[in-house]
Amino acid sequence: MVPNKFPALGIEGELDREGEGLFDKMNGIGAHEVVIESPNHLATLATLPNVPSRMCSGVIATAC
Repeated sequence: MVPNKFPALGIEGELDREGEGLFDKMNGIGAHEVVIESPNHLATLATLPNVPSRMCSGVIATAC
């Protein structure tokens, strides 16, 4: 897992939550990381051997 070079979220900042009609709006705060499942860019999770895909699932579960 590596940090995203172009994150959609920022780690620092204030939520600045405010109501707007029926909904609330706020700033996006949080980590935005990339999980690298394989050095093979054409591989998908379904085509990876069982051991690496289980390892990837563990990394994702640990990160959450």
